[in-house]
Amino acid sequence: MSARRVVDCDTPNTPPGPGGDDFFTWVCRQQDVGWIAAILVAAIAVLVVAIVGLVEAISIMLAAAVGFLGVPPIGWIIAAGIFAAIAALAIIIVALAAVIAALVALLGFIIANPHPTPGQIVAAVTNFAFTVGLQDVMRSILVGLFNSAYPLLTKTAIGWKIMDTYGYAADDHCQKVAPYEFAFDVGDETAGGYLAFIDEVLAIFDDLYGRRLAVATLLAIRYTSRTEALLGMSKFTFTCHIEIPMIRDLAGNAEFIDRVQRAARAHGGVPHWGQLMDGYDARDILDLHGADLALWRRQLTTLIRTGGGRRNTFSNAFTMTCNLEPLDDTPLATVRLAVTVGDDSLGDTDWLRHDVSADFAIVTLLDGSVVEVSLNEGAEWRAGSTHERDVAMPAGTVWGDVRTVAIRHQAAGDDVNADNWTMNTIVISAILGTGEVREMFRHSATPIWQFRKNEQQVWQHDFV
Repeated sequence: MSARRVVDCDTPNTPPGPGGDDFFTWVCRQQDVGWIAAILVAAIAVLVVAIVGLVEAISIMLAAAVGFLGVPPIGWIIAAGIFAAIAALAIIIVALAAVIAALVALLGFIIANPHPTPGQIVAAVTNFAFTVGLQDVMRSILVGLFNSAYPLLTKTAIGWKIMDTYGYAADDHCQKVAPYEFAFDVGDETAGGYLAFIDEVLAIFDDLYGRRLAVATLLAIRYTSRTEALLGMSKFTFTCHIEIPMIRDLAGNAEFIDRVQRAARAHGGVPHWGQLMDGYDARDILDLHGADLALWRRQLTTLIRTGGGRRNTFSNAFTMTCNLEPLDDTPLATVRLAVTVGDDSLGDTDWLRHDVSADFAIVTLLDGSVVEVSLNEGAEWRAGSTHERDVAMPAGTVWGDVRTVAIRHQAAGDDVNADNWTMNTIVISAILGTGEVREMFRHSATPIWQFRKNEQQVWQHDFV
């Protein structure tokens, strides 16, 4: 925890230093540690010589023990002691052989990657250690690694010096991380809020740890107030940011990222635009930013128009994935639905069912507003017939404002004789202020959809 207070502006505005002078820090400053291969070869040679010497010692001790067995009873006691020493040496030989195997594996990794960074070495060693069940040993080493880069200090300084103690003055090649960050509404306790998210992240980590899948990370938590930026992640009156930087190339990273991102979605976490967002798409971004996204896209459209740019001036794969694209700013007067009924009529009556179903055409805009009109206006739509229904839009609407177009079935009759119907074709068009009709969506099938009383009541097409 930290206490916040105002610090005079004449406080020296110097960045954090390069970190400590311990062994971890020194190694992590080296960009290429391929020279470790020579050390490994020397170490392996020394260990092999040691094993050879131990084997020779065991041979001599074994001969001596056999000789003492012929001198009972004192000889037997001495022989027993020698055999115990032989057993201890054998255990040492096995341990040294295991170390040699590990060093050979690491040497093979370096040969395959001639110019490895310290981070790649750390990842290779960590993955190997987890595989053979040495998680606890690696945890101690990695904690030392983190502590060398993020020293635990008590001090008073400018806010960013408290919240960020990383030594930017020197590169840290051990901790090239794959980071991601989420912002949560502190006041939202739905499903446990951000504290439940933290608990879930720790549980995911423990699960991977128990399954020997390596993940090395930390949770950095900070609090901010609301930003004025439309798509800023600090969207809430009181926002909690949780950053999770992972050391790259560890075996558990992919599963960890996937599960943590799913947990963040479940708890309303807003992702950091500049960090890992591979699991997010346009639907996620719209759900998170809603009307703010619509306004942001409208402002982007205006910027491009007034600046003489093209529609794709600011476009790239990321903006297209997240739909951070300019709106189609064609002025929109009306959305028209043209529906062809399948082999089951809408609104037909019989001697048990006298009422006509009242279905609805619904247009939802990006700002959350909804325009709804009667689809069939109390009339029967017979099998095979085609009908049009217009939904007038609020003044100032452009086609890019349209989020979804839907049909909702409100069946007449009870569960026994409910009015069901099928739709074989739907065409959605934009009617412009000039009266021009532009087809925006068409789909046909036999059927596209069967509307029922208690299920499949809504057909919907998303334009975002």
